[in-house]
Amino acid sequence: LFAQFDSLLLLKRVGKTVYNGPCGIGGSCVDLITYFRQTPGCLPLREEQNPADWMLQVVDRAKDPHTGCAIDHAELYKSSDAAKTAKAQVAELLQQAEQQQQQGHDQEHAREYVRSSWDQFVVVLGRTLRHFHRQPAYSAMKLLQGVAFAIILGTLCIHKATLEELANPKNVRTIPAMVYMMTFLFFSVNFGCAPSFVMSARTLYYREQALHMYTPLVYGMAWILSEIPYLFAQTTLFLCIFYFILGLTASAWQFFWSFFAVLISGMIGTALGHFFGAALDSPAVASTVMSLINSTMSIFGGFSIQA
Repeated sequence: LFAQFDSLLLLKRVGKTVYNGPCGIGGSCVDLITYFRQTPGCLPLREEQNPADWMLQVVDRAKDPHTGCAIDHAELYKSSDAAKTAKAQVAELLQQAEQQQQQGHDQEHAREYVRSSWDQFVVVLGRTLRHFHRQPAYSAMKLLQGVAFAIILGTLCIHKATLEELANPKNVRTIPAMVYMMTFLFFSVNFGCAPSFVMSARTLYYREQALHMYTPLVYGMAWILSEIPYLFAQTTLFLCIFYFILGLTASAWQFFWSFFAVLISGMIGTALGHFFGAALDSPAVASTVMSLINSTMSIFGGFSIQA
């Protein structure tokens, strides 16, 4: 990590500057090493030793070879060429800022976020996709739950949607009930899994939001869009099992509309799960609120109490 820095500002415990300048090109730390090697009483840098550890040892333990007293690197830095270069760079930056302010460009630098909304979205979306890829347990759990519900519901009414079975008046009510349960359970699976997963990344979000790295809208959209590839896979597995076990019409057009209905219900459940994961304090509170919402939607979804 230390090798990734382009420049370094090193302070003593009392806040005095010990070094302020470049580290080195390509993570070599050659500029930093060269500077400290020129100071009196510098400890030797052993082969394969971490330059960061060596630097701290030099600052804490270096002693004057003539007097044996500890060396004040803050005083050495004040009279060094590195200090003069740093002061010149700061003066140049202040001069550029004054010129831009006089030319009316101060509004560009005064905005809350440095990058545009599109740049923020691209960066956050890429990072969120990698986050989903590195934590497959969340997506795997939703896929397994979807497959399990499809098999359970399908086996309860195997081939009940065929023309022969529909001739029985009892089955006319059974098929809409299964289709309703198909969409509602798919909604519940995605609704129940999302809050705890969203809450696990809340600490990182608070830290980055305090630094104004991106807007909350960009963050929310990136998380929702990252769910879409997994929702398509989950919907395909769920519907391919349930649709044909139930014996629904083997028509591409009918299958497409069923796929669309299940996918939309999953998206709604995921979006609501993300919302409650961001708005509520803990998974326990989210579980309580979600149970109430599931019960309400189950009762007033248009099947139990018909419109």
